[in-house]
Amino acid sequence: MSPKRWAALGWGLLAAAAVLAAVAMQQAFASISVTPVVESLVRLDRTQTTIDPAVLLRGVALGVLAGAAFFAALACFYWSAARRRQDLLEQILHRLLARDQEEARAR
Repeated sequence: MSPKRWAALGWGLLAAAAVLAAVAMQQAFASISVTPVVESLVRLDRTQTTIDPAVLLRGVALGVLAGAAFFAALACFYWSAARRRQDLLEQILHRLLARDQEEARAR
């Protein structure tokens, strides 16, 4: 794969990580339900908080997937940069070898 395709894959994974992170936060917040406990008609004294463990674990799992997608995107960007560097070094080496061969022929 070319360096540009690796970078494009990185951007795609970064977008997927952002979507997964947003859905993970939504799931985590949706797992919490707050119910007011009414002790009198005039005021609310306390609230009862319940957490749905299945929804919370789903949010945590999506958060882990978002992290994995994020670090995979970073790896794609790193690999793209490494490939570009390698291509540039090979191009420089070929030019230097061609110049040395031309100088050797001229002698």
